Amino acid sequence: MDFVTHTKKIICVLLQGNASEVIGRLHKEKGVDTCDIDRGRGRSTKNPTNKTYGEYVEVEVVTVSIEAERADEIFEFLYFEAGLDHTNGGFLYQVPVVQSTVFKLPDIPAEEKTP
Repeated sequence: MDFVTHTKKIICVLLQGNASEVIGRLHKEKGVDTCDIDRGRGRSTKNPTNKTYGEYVEVEVVTVSIEAERADEIFEFLYFEAGLDHTNGGFLYQVPVVQSTVFKLPDIPAEEKTP
């Protein structure tokens, strides 16, 4: 089993319906395949001075595992591609990962076609 150190995990919480498109662009434009999507429900205050909470909304959580050297690049890409530069677009953070395991599909030769 291969282990990798010096990686980061980037977590991006988005409104439901945006995650698939964002990770599609992440794969196409940055070559990143180490991500997944989870779904949940959450709420937050609509206004910092408002003491009541808003309605629950469905959210998608994109988690990306990436080499520490690329973490800032991918963080910035997600920030803009996911629309987090706009109010109420979601939020994004990253944390260091002590060690992770490399999972790769085995090289399997293509089956020969029979006539």
